[in-house]
Amino acid sequence: MKTHIEDTGSIVITEDDCENCTVEVRLVDGNVWMTQYEIARLFGVYETTVRNNLRTVFKSGMLREWDVTHPSWNGQSGFCTLYGLEAIIYMSFRTGTYRAKAFRKWVVHTLSEHYRQGKPKELSVILVYACNGERMN
Repeated sequence: MKTHIEDTGSIVITEDDCENCTVEVRLVDGNVWMTQYEIARLFGVYETTVRNNLRTVFKSGMLREWDVTHPSWNGQSGFCTLYGLEAIIYMSFRTGTYRAKAFRKWVVHTLSEHYRQGKPKELSVILVYACNGERMN
């Protein structure tokens, strides 16, 4: 059975010349789906680093693989595994790069804003956070 997620959402981390990071996350149905390759590019690490860290997290039982993954038919090379936002967040805490740190700051900032304002969960949303502390609209 072929399965495909039409819109996987997106996470983009950009840096300027002054080493300020901006994190832009576009959630679809409250989630983002990325391949190991995309997660590696996002955090600036090798794909083997992502693969090994995910394997460790799944083996330890911190995450259950079937809860945070989705098989997807990509049409060219067959099936690939997509990893959801929860797995991506875990990866950011297991990666020591500047880009992973910027993403962790986005996670903490977004959660604190969400709970402070008591906003209901939206189906599709774009959240942008600049690491220099300024809120982007």
